Amino acid sequence: MITPYITLEEAEKLRRMPLGTNGRPIRITTQEIDDMQRHLSTNAYNGRVTAPFAERIVRANKVFDDGGAKAIKVQDMVKEYLRAHLIPFTEDQEDGTHRITMLYKGDDTCPGGILEGCLYFFDNDMEARVYYSEAGASICRNSEHIEDLMRLFNFCHARIFPRNADGMGGVLYEPEHLYTPAIYLTEDGCYDITLTTLINYDFFEVAPLETEDYITAACPELMNKLSIPIFDLLTGKIKIDEAIGYIKEHILGTIED
Repeated sequence: MITPYITLEEAEKLRRMPLGTNGRPIRITTQEIDDMQRHLSTNAYNGRVTAPFAERIVRANKVFDDGGAKAIKVQDMVKEYLRAHLIPFTEDQEDGTHRITMLYKGDDTCPGGILEGCLYFFDNDMEARVYYSEAGASICRNSEHIEDLMRLFNFCHARIFPRNADGMGGVLYEPEHLYTPAIYLTEDGCYDITLTTLINYDFFEVAPLETEDYITAACPELMNKLSIPIFDLLTGKIKIDEAIGYIKEHILGTIED
């Protein structure tokens, strides 16, 4: 545990900022700090290596061992899946968190004919989002029916539980309910209608294929189906009761009195 996992640039940033551990207890010995201070002092790090700074590096390594290594493993598995299924994606960082952004084409009922998605990789979980394009956000931004949209989201939360399948009639796995997503309108002024799921890495490792299918197939398919009642409601073509009725008939598969 001598060699730091972080880069020189990241190490320099650690001199000026606190390092969180997501509430996990991190046990560090004096010997580990001394060893790290000696190691950093002889490996071209800029400036004087103090004991508190060396302690931060030790803590960073232990946080990485506890969560970061698993996050990187899941990232690699997801990227391999995306490449195998020819799903376009890019990678970047947002506020220090690794992010994969995806583009889903062929969603014919969605504004612009596309859906977008992204994955944020935290220490113990990843956050999976699917959202409509800027064309959809523009409709939402100019709509006078946001209050009705909130009522529709409330109905969705109460009644819709995505059930993903392998697309092969149960050859790989049986259809099942794995996760419960939340659909909402972002509060950042972008007016993105977003479906979000928090996925724990330990559960991902138990059902990786099912989870990857859920992220890239079940969630986009649900958003594609929901786009008709959502945007017809936002543009005033239908009322809230009609939007709920559409979901009952075409998405839930039942019509209730």
